[in-house]
Amino acid sequence: MRLRILIQLLTLICILPMGAIDEKANVVATDRDGIQWIGTDRGLCRYDGKQYKYFDSQNDGLNAAPRRIENIVVDGSGNLWIKTVDHKLYIFNPSKGQFNLLADDLKPYSPNIQVIKIQGGPDGGVLILTKVKNLLLGNSDKSGGIRIRLLVDAREYLEPGTDRLASDIRIKSGGYDCYVGRDYTIYCQSADSAKIAADTVVRSGVFSLVSIPASGGGIRSICEMPDGKVWLGGRDKNIYITNAAGKVEKMLDYPTYHIGSVYHIMRDSEGRVWLSSKGDGLTMISGDSVRHFLPEPGDSGSICGKNVYMTYEDSLHRLWVCTLDGGLNMIGSAGGNFVFYNKNNGFVNYPSFGQYTGVRNIIEDPEGRLWIGTTDGLMSIQPYFESPADMIFDTYHRNDLPPLVNRDIYSLYSAPHHLLWIGSDGFGLSELAGFDLKEGLPLVSQVNDSDIPSGTTIISMVIDKSGRLWMISQDALYCRSVDGDIYRLDSKEAGLDVHFEESSCLCSSDGKIWIGCREGILQFDPDAALEFIKNQNSGTGTWTVIALIAAIIVLIALALYLHRRRNAPAKEVALSSPEGEPAKEEGTKPTPAEMLMQTREIYKNIQSQKDSQFITEVETIINRSLTNDDLNIDNIAAEVGLSRSTFFKRIKTLTGLSPQEYLKDYKMNRAIELMKTTDMTIAEIAYNSGFKDSGYFGKCFRKEFGISPREFLNEIRK
Repeated sequence: MRLRILIQLLTLICILPMGAIDEKANVVATDRDGIQWIGTDRGLCRYDGKQYKYFDSQNDGLNAAPRRIENIVVDGSGNLWIKTVDHKLYIFNPSKGQFNLLADDLKPYSPNIQVIKIQGGPDGGVLILTKVKNLLLGNSDKSGGIRIRLLVDAREYLEPGTDRLASDIRIKSGGYDCYVGRDYTIYCQSADSAKIAADTVVRSGVFSLVSIPASGGGIRSICEMPDGKVWLGGRDKNIYITNAAGKVEKMLDYPTYHIGSVYHIMRDSEGRVWLSSKGDGLTMISGDSVRHFLPEPGDSGSICGKNVYMTYEDSLHRLWVCTLDGGLNMIGSAGGNFVFYNKNNGFVNYPSFGQYTGVRNIIEDPEGRLWIGTTDGLMSIQPYFESPADMIFDTYHRNDLPPLVNRDIYSLYSAPHHLLWIGSDGFGLSELAGFDLKEGLPLVSQVNDSDIPSGTTIISMVIDKSGRLWMISQDALYCRSVDGDIYRLDSKEAGLDVHFEESSCLCSSDGKIWIGCREGILQFDPDAALEFIKNQNSGTGTWTVIALIAAIIVLIALALYLHRRRNAPAKEVALSSPEGEPAKEEGTKPTPAEMLMQTREIYKNIQSQKDSQFITEVETIINRSLTNDDLNIDNIAAEVGLSRSTFFKRIKTLTGLSPQEYLKDYKMNRAIELMKTTDMTIAEIAYNSGFKDSGYFGKCFRKEFGISPREFLNEIRK
């Protein structure tokens, strides 16, 4: 059995003595006095910097202390609004130490009072989303008295006979602009105010979460222009133009401009703005002129993909366009018109066999060599070519190179002092020192630091004005000091309930860091943020000891488990062997199929019937869509009726794996089944297991099991 999964599952089911707080924190909220309120499965815990105190009395009937707390929001009066896993809503008055279950209070405003989401709202209130998608606004006074208002009645927006929205809701209600999305995104803002309202998420004066009116799905790209204006690309396909103070001054809406879901914004040396969008191609704005570029059938000089991830201008003012569905493009001109050079037009030396066509990003090193990040790993272009036909593309699919250069490259960043940084899938941060002309290889080294956990993917980077490198993964913020020290802030542990976006960072002209996320924009002063992170880390000594104790217990349990397996009587092994197959000798390494089956058995042992039904539903969706291009975590979460964050938490809790890891494991299990039960080729098995590229399938298979698919296939088909 794979060590990683076993350790994760054992950690999930171990109950460790933890002293003052004996449960895993599900959520942390900080009030205006700096008191931390921690929600756990046991209940509510208060931490004042010196000691922990639980509020878990069960002697107050319906108003007994809640358990299995999922979210906490502190309102403008200092009262706590608490949502539990079983969709109940409570309000807690800290001065009185009393809970109040909000059930009858919600009934006049929603036919179903199950609450599926809460978040901070306008005027110190709390937004409440019920199961039937009604949006409410709650306020309280210092004594704990409450007021509830209905903002959105969703009945006419639901699919017939269901609780699912047929479309996103955008309405004006009670003096507010309100939004309820099909992905459970909600917002509410004063209708007579065009400014962006900043809401401090944690530690006043450090981090601010800026919500963008009508953006619904969050901010995917950020770019500051020379005039100080900041352009934001929303997932709702609108472009928002703000000033440095955060006021939205203009919106380029999708119905009018058709720009799309923009993944990158760039202004070139001639003042043209290039917007790279997923699905809607490339858009150029020059003055009042707007031009769109999409693949044109029969026109080899058109852009070769519609999923554009980045546009880049090099030191020779050549423009490059990265597409995820067609590879790299270079923009030229002929007869006053733009021409796109690519694998279909002029790039005669471009890699073949469909490789290196998923291009995410591009940077230039001090020697003029261009480095391209693709889903197949690093690629580079030798500098100073005369024409597109002369371009030499160097690739690095070699067994003697570090795997990080062959992984999906999520982020590339060019920093001062000739430093280039790489964020590749599962390999944290790496430094690209240049190119070895003699060996013809990139000089790459991984940054080894305990604060960047194994398996971390850095999805975005930016340098602040002090030369510090700020990085984000999906759930954490990192800072690398000029001395090379790395500091980490877990977004959940710090009370930042945000989901960061890929390649969406900015250091503005006033020195602030902007990071795009599903909830809007996270803003902070880097000096204050680093001090906050250091203070957080210095307060984790107790947790470090707890983690060490947990690790020791897990390792002891693992050692006992392995010892029992190694010393199991041969008769028992024989009895457990499938009918007609010889018993395995002691110490024989399980086959890939056995590894996966053993993992599934552990899953079953820790699941309730409800959890088992949930996993079955997820696997049914995956199996039905395995060969579809649109199979992704967002779509799976939507089909089971959960937000992405809730889906992530539930899968992680049940399996010990992230949804992405679980999906990959499912694909591997499917591949093993096909190998054992069909006579398909490796390519056919890869495709029917959800892998679009048999080479990538082989790489994943070998990493997981230590042998190639061909070697395993030969063994079972002897």
